[in-house]
Amino acid sequence: MTALADAARPASPLRVGEDLSDLATRLRAWLQAHPVSTTSAAGAVRKVLDLVDSAALRRYVKGHGTR
Repeated sequence: MTALADAARPASPLRVGEDLSDLATRLRAWLQAHPVSTTSAAGAVRKVLDLVDSAALRRYVKGHGTR
């Protein structure tokens, strides 16, 4: 299935939980490898945005703005 088809398909709670768990695991590992003393806040934010599908996040935020 394509990423576009995945984005259009409603996510099951189980899949969302798995996605969030994977995101948290990858972010935790990155944060442990990049101490605050050597990593800028901007660098950390960039990493979070790299891990998150920014296009999907924009759609999500836009969708909440119309309510």
